Amino acid sequence: MKKPLFFNKSFIPHLGPLLAGWFLFANVCETRCQAAIVATLVSNYEFEDNYGDSLGNGAALQPLGMPTFNAGRVSFLDVDGLRLDTEIARGDFRIELDTRFSLLSGFHKLIDFQSLTSDNGFYVGPSPLDTNVLRFANLLGEGGIGSTDVVPFQDYTIAIQRFDGVVSVALDGVEQFEFASSDQILPPLSSELYFFVDDTSQFSGEEAIGSIDSIRLYTVASVTAVPEPSLLIVASTFAFGFQRYRQRSSATGTDAAPG
Repeated sequence: MKKPLFFNKSFIPHLGPLLAGWFLFANVCETRCQAAIVATLVSNYEFEDNYGDSLGNGAALQPLGMPTFNAGRVSFLDVDGLRLDTEIARGDFRIELDTRFSLLSGFHKLIDFQSLTSDNGFYVGPSPLDTNVLRFANLLGEGGIGSTDVVPFQDYTIAIQRFDGVVSVALDGVEQFEFASSDQILPPLSSELYFFVDDTSQFSGEEAIGSIDSIRLYTVASVTAVPEPSLLIVASTFAFGFQRYRQRSSATGTDAAPG
């Protein structure tokens, strides 16, 4: 009568390496099989002489004042800007701006999230060191201030993201700050987003002056990360070694013992 493999005494010398492989596999999985934040591009505004979404998913941007197109960019003076009605901004989202500033003096609002009814919003403005940095300012005390200098006539990619109640801001892929946000700040009171336009509630005259090359809007969600190649190698090596042991045991008859 055959006994189960794991009761075979010949298996004992191999138990240590196999258990070591299993524990290594479990440890790698614990550290690398984690949830990842995934941003899915939903709308892309490229300003090729129009305000439409090149992906065809979202509404067209609405110009305010008299923005001008020039070589795939849209430019703004102090009375110009853009408005967008989108449901994306009500949930977890990411907004990316490829932009350039023509003037930096004081505060300049990049994105207004509250239908121009509040001074709250996303700005480029002065730092304590008398440089210009990205800032999120509001009347409730939530917000942050960046560490990287922003200068006129240089192209930047600016990103602001809200996920699971946390707002993070990045400049050219480098995180500048993050903060926990209440729903009074983000998502907005309505589905309206305003770009380069200041509110009229107080401290008016803080419009941004410059140009935008593109605006990209994403939805953001959490998904389980796919195991990294190193994890798959560990798992496959463990499985292969165990299978080879069984094949050798079957060939020599060591997996059987008298009943």
